[in-house]
Formats: sequence, structure tokens, C-alpha cells
Amino acid sequence: MKTNFMNKAFALLTSVITASAMTASVSVFAVDSPTIDSLPAHKLETSKTIADIPIKKDILLFNSEQKRIPEPSIVYEYQISSANVTDASISTKDSDDATVVLAVRPGVLEALTSITDSGDEAFTMETDTDEDFRTGTITFGNDTTLKMTNRANDVPYISNSDYKAMKQMNLKIDASKIYDTDNDGNADNEPGVYRYKITEVTADAVYAASGVTEGGAGDTIFLDVYTKYNEAKDNLVIYGYVLLKSTEDGANTSITYNEEANEDVKIDGFVTTAEGDDNGDNTIIPGDFKGDYYNTYNVDVKELVAGDLADRLHRFPFRIQLSNDTVTSGSNFSINNGAVHSLTNLTTTGTWDSNAVTIDGIDFKLKYGDVISLIGLPAGTKIMVTETNDTEDVYSVSAVFNDTAKPLVNSDASKKGPSISIPKNDTASLDTSDNVSYPIAMEMTSDKVIITNTLRDVSVTGLLFDTAPFLFITSTGIFLFTLYLRNKKETDTDNMI
Repeated sequence: MKTNFMNKAFALLTSVITASAMTASVSVFAVDSPTIDSLPAHKLETSKTIADIPIKKDILLFNSEQKRIPEPSIVYEYQISSANVTDASISTKDSDDATVVLAVRPGVLEALTSITDSGDEAFTMETDTDEDFRTGTITFGNDTTLKMTNRANDVPYISNSDYKAMKQMNLKIDASKIYDTDNDGNADNEPGVYRYKITEVTADAVYAASGVTEGGAGDTIFLDVYTKYNEAKDNLVIYGYVLLKSTEDGANTSITYNEEANEDVKIDGFVTTAEGDDNGDNTIIPGDFKGDYYNTYNVDVKELVAGDLADRLHRFPFRIQLSNDTVTSGSNFSINNGAVHSLTNLTTTGTWDSNAVTIDGIDFKLKYGDVISLIGLPAGTKIMVTETNDTEDVYSVSAVFNDTAKPLVNSDASKKGPSISIPKNDTASLDTSDNVSYPIAMEMTSDKVIITNTLRDVSVTGLLFDTAPFLFITSTGIFLFTLYLRNKKETDTDNMI
């Protein structure tokens, strides 16, 4: 009897313990969303053992005339490591409105199996297991689609996706390697939230070479990966993830979902909306803006002719050369001659020469009124313009840069000045011998280089000057001969009887 009683009591106690354990398990892991209804946290439509998690990056674009430009050329570098979490938690509600608190654990670096740069779809960087971090990149410059821009000096800035260059890298996280890190068949980690640290480590020289300005936002964000048991309860799956910007607590930032105080911490990546005040209407006040940005400018090269003998239909050959002392990333820009719009780029030495490129439909020959526009040049670009006189006439050539007369020099520097005479096959170039440069300026309009060829009406004037002495002598002779005839007639009359 006593034995039976003890057996029943033990069985009852075992049932209570089992039920309590199951209740605790359900209470902790029944929450099937990291967000409930708060964005920008992301719940996967289907829980996965392996999840691709995008880390976005964008660059706000500017142009002096708000013209469309291609994205800049820059490769951002990142280090992804396990966050040093010692005291962080996630608080939310379960389906019964009961409070659930989950401890945040350091991310398992072995579970980060690869990093793919979407800027170059052919490139996948496998992880280096010898380091305590993994290296990833986000590449800009492969997309030559022309994008809308903010106008320089206009406020506020428009920050929606149409006015930004956007790229991402994808982190492949394998939940099975969180559960069994070393693949020895034994569970190493339980379900829960695992936090990774992502730090941008792009060198200052890379920024300078691209023409992109670093906006001063934080270089670190955190990634929380939400895991739970699979149906068989023998492995883990990923059902969501959240990106958090770095705060004063850093890796130990705690989150309580559906509390307004936490909304400013959750982000989509290294993006402008996370790095400045977006005013709630896709605009950013400049003083609040901390994102990276790209300033570009435009130049118009225009041909004019003056004088009644100047040929308005002749197309004079032009050479346009660009240089930038710092931007050496091969940045793209476009050329427009009014009929053709074509894309080209600076070289990796920061230079470009129209003599060295072939662009269909643009031959860099200009007649009266023609304009070639260079659109989307990175800040600090300088321009040199040279015109060749390929006619039999001698033209007087002058130049204006942004409404200011500029000196010219011919091919052998024997002629210099605001206006020089150029015979056939000679050239006239903007003169930089006195350290005069022609940089692109931060203005609301394009810079303008206007070359004027003058051929005045000289032939008739020349004819009059050439024949004047002969006309004078002839007139004088006729006058004297007339006087002689008159005098002779009077003499003959006087001698008549």
C-alpha cells in the first residue's frame, strides 16, 4: 500500500514538472514574430534553417542642376563579428498578451557561412574561420542607370529611393550551426535571439577616390537573428531578424516591442532614413542629415562665331580634357550634345580625354550655337578645352568661362591673350600657364565654357585701302588734264581775229 502510494505520488510530481516545463517552453518560444507589428524588424514568411539577410547601404545624390546622374564608384568594406553581449533582452507579448522576455546572446560567428556583395553578382566571399570577424563589401558603380538627384543648395533634401544610390550585401546565416556549432551532433546553443556586430571600416582614401563624402553617421549597427526550434525539436530555424543602430549601450541595447522609445533604434541598414531626421515625409533637414552623399556638377562647352564672313555651318574640332586630383575610382558621367546622350567615365588616374574615347553620335565638332554638356562630374573636376581651326581662314578666337573672359594660348605658346589669331591647323586652348584652373563650382547652374571664333568683314575694306593711292593719282590726273583743256580753249579764243 505504501509503495503504491509513493509510486502514484512520484508519477503525479513527474507530470506536474513535465507540464510546468512544457508551459515554460511554450511561454518563452511561442512568440512567432520578433516584431508583433513594429517595423523595420523583419519576420520571414517561412521559417528557414538558412536565411539570407540583406544589409542595405545608400548614398544621397546631388547635382548642381538636379539632372539625372549615374551612381558613384565606391566599395564599402565591413567587418561582421559576434556582439559582446553581457546584459541585453527582448521584451514582447505572446498570443495571450503575456509578457515574454528573451535574453540576447552573442552571435555565433560560425553560423555566418558566406557574404555576397550584390554590387557584383558574380562575387561571393567565403568566410575566413581563422579570424574573429568576417569581411564583407558593398559595391557601387556597376549600375549605370541614371538616377534623380537633389539640387545643390536646395533644402530640405529629398531622401526617398529615387534620389539615392542603393546597394546591399547579403549575410547567409545557418541556424543549424548556431544549434550545433562544431557539427559534432551535440547541441551547443538553445533557441533565442543572437546578436551580431557590423562595422563599416572603409578607408578615408576610398572615400576620397570616389568623390563620396562621409556623412558622419555611426559606423556600427547590430543584427539580431531570431531563432526557434523546428517542428521536430532537433534543430533551430530562423524566423526573423532586426537591425539596430548603435546606441550608448552598444551591444547591450535592450528592446521592448511596441514601445515608441525603441522605434528610433530599429533601422534598415546604413541608410539615410536611419542617419538623419526624415521629417516623416521623405525629406531631410541638412543640419540633421548624417548619411553619405555624392556631389556632382555639369559643364557646357559652347561654340559661337562672329562676323559676316564667319562660317556658321562649319563644325570646328574640339578637344575636351578632364582631371581630378583626388577622384580616381573611375566615376561614371554622361555626355549630351542635344541629340545623343551617352555614358562614359573618368579613368583610374582621375582623367578623361575626348581624343581617347569613341562615343557613337558625338564627334566633338561644334558649329555655331552647338553645345556639348558634361553631366554628373564629381566635385573638384577641372576642365581643359582646345579648339582647332581646320579652315583656310584666319580666325580670331576668344573664350569666356562662367561669364568671365579667360586667356587663350596657341599650340606653340607664341600667342597668348584674351583674343588670339589662329591660322589653319593651329589650336587655341584655355591658358593655365599662370596657374589659372577651371574647376567645377558648387552653383545652381552648369559651368559654361564659350569659345567664339571671329572673322570680320575685311575684304571690301581691304580693297578700298589697296586701290586708294591709284584712285587718287588717277583723279588728280583727270583734274589736271581737264584744267589743261580749259586753259587751252581760253588761249585759242584769245588768239582768234
